[in-house]
Amino acid sequence: MGGPLLTPILVTLIVVLALMGGSVQAGAAIDAPATATPTVTATTAPTLVSLPAPGSDVRQMFDLLNTERSRQGVTPVAWSPELGTAAALHSADMAANAFLDHYGSDGSDQQQRAARAGYVVPPSSAWLVIEAISGMPGVEASFSWLTGDAQRRGVLFRSVWREVGIAYVGGATGSYWTFDFGCRPTVRPVFADAATDGKSVALTFTNENCAAYGGGPTQMGRATELLVSSFSDFRDGVWEPFVDSKQLPKPAARELDVRLRDASGRLSAPVWLPLDAMPATSSLAVPTTTPTAVVTASSTPAPTRTSTPTPTLTSTASPTATSTPKPTATPTPQPTETSDEPAP
Repeated sequence: MGGPLLTPILVTLIVVLALMGGSVQAGAAIDAPATATPTVTATTAPTLVSLPAPGSDVRQMFDLLNTERSRQGVTPVAWSPELGTAAALHSADMAANAFLDHYGSDGSDQQQRAARAGYVVPPSSAWLVIEAISGMPGVEASFSWLTGDAQRRGVLFRSVWREVGIAYVGGATGSYWTFDFGCRPTVRPVFADAATDGKSVALTFTNENCAAYGGGPTQMGRATELLVSSFSDFRDGVWEPFVDSKQLPKPAARELDVRLRDASGRLSAPVWLPLDAMPATSSLAVPTTTPTAVVTASSTPAPTRTSTPTPTLTSTASPTATSTPKPTATPTPQPTETSDEPAP
């Protein structure tokens, strides 16, 4: 007798419990920033945003920033493709979702976004990534707003910065500028300009001002020596005491390679400095191995951070296995931007 009556009751209880369980799981997902649905994606292994060509909004802002830094008596900052990628993704995210904030729609902060692009700084160290954002349209208006406040001005002109990435996206929802400044272990940019005599090259070196004593066995502190050569293997270089700047005859090869060393013998990453056009800034790799940008905005989730400290950069095409250490250069698509023009 009780069987037929009990069966509907049990079915009802099971349905209610299932619905309650689904509600709890949904609420947990909403409360966890790491699982919030983002709207900006990149390729599985994002390639990098190179310094834009002269005349673009971002290039104008980059040049204006370094001109003003020099006027303020601080060293210029070098373009970082990794920071440029992180900035581009954040500007695209803000434009797609109509918000202006240092946290992305997926809850990420500037250091997490930089790490996704390959710019990794040790946690709880003096190396760091700091971000400035602006919603002002136009290069001049945005730069004026950023430098019109003591706190923002302090970020832009902080002397410890060695690298920067800048991005701009403008459209129906507004204007979105992102500046990512950073200093990371072992990377010491070098700047070159024509000397006043017209025959020499004036070099400006950067030193370790974020973590003066360095970090681990391979993370150098403040440099005490420098090595300048016309060859990537430094065959004609001689170690000499570190100086902030020096002048030397323009090499016939029209390029230089530079490396620094601290008192403990720890080395900086070798940098390559082209001298065909000046002013010039060093690079960690020659142009033939520098990847191009791939930045997209959509409604699909953002890439998950990998557990490796420095993601391997690859093209979107399936790589062919070879025995050579360098990747085979393959064409990659150019970055997709919402607009290069500020909002009306």
